[in-house]
Amino acid sequence: MAHNQGTPSAVVGKTLIYGGDIDEEFLSFLWQNLLKAGADLWGTNAKAKEDRRLVLCSTGGSPEVAFIAVDLFEHVQSLTTVATGSCMSAAIIVIAAGTPGSRLATPRTRFMIHSPSWDLGATTRKQAEVQSKELRYIEKVYADVLAKYTKKPSLFWIAKQRLDEGYFFGVDEAIEFGIIDQVVKAPF
Repeated sequence: MAHNQGTPSAVVGKTLIYGGDIDEEFLSFLWQNLLKAGADLWGTNAKAKEDRRLVLCSTGGSPEVAFIAVDLFEHVQSLTTVATGSCMSAAIIVIAAGTPGSRLATPRTRFMIHSPSWDLGATTRKQAEVQSKELRYIEKVYADVLAKYTKKPSLFWIAKQRLDEGYFFGVDEAIEFGIIDQVVKAPF
């Protein structure tokens, strides 16, 4: 399935392939393809019965969209996530929220975590305070989601986010942190 804006994506059998930002287009791609197995999202125990695989190459995007994706993943019985190329910012929680034991990355995948940013052009001190408060909220939710799906606590993830230049790392640390479970030679 191709997107109108040209984001590289495809569906091959039960494998969803997406390269691009974690944004509304990504969410639409997931919504249209991840849940095709017929889960009733408003049912009490509804889960898509078919196994799915999400191959993702992304330098990040909206943490709020990533939070929604993680919520959607709770309605999929089995989701293999595969990071390839870049897995940065909001993409990290998307990969980490896959089914434990089925979170993968290709050998040269680079990961990066940083403090959330927002440029809404605050013009008053009060607006700046409100935006700062919202950024701290996003930082905490991001850290809490990673703590739920990885081997590290929230405070660890908050400290990584607050590094000035962002924190870049490879697959060995991604395994150590519990973002992924193993390295695979190819994404398929």
